[in-house]
Amino acid sequence: MTELGRLIATARARRGYTTQQAFADALGKTPTFVSRLERGAAKEMPSPEDVRLIARVVGLPVARLLEAAGYLDPAAPTGDVRTVPGDDPRAVVLDLLDGLTDQQVAGIVNALRPILAIAGIRDNPSSLPKHHTNAETA
Repeated sequence: MTELGRLIATARARRGYTTQQAFADALGKTPTFVSRLERGAAKEMPSPEDVRLIARVVGLPVARLLEAAGYLDPAAPTGDVRTVPGDDPRAVVLDLLDGLTDQQVAGIVNALRPILAIAGIRDNPSSLPKHHTNAETA
């Protein structure tokens, strides 16, 4: 069993998924996918998107699972550093956003802009993603 497999199996049980089938159902994956991951017998590492999904379902930090899957080098400096304590409401928002596509995040940011304006909060347009419609990108 790999470190990733141990982390997933332990977190799965802790979250009350007593069978691999139940966990697979929660992920929208097959029991074989879960079994191979937990045993370290997967032909390929799960995609980063699958790792994010697993982290969200079992309640583990995404970075921890990405590191265990080999996507992050813990010794390498990264620009993706969380500076918000885990019990801060902003951490919940960050965790929710982490599993979304860039397009979904951009849509949420654009939906928040009017609310921020009403509250008198200005965003920095150069640091926030812009949502592009199909007509704009065509």
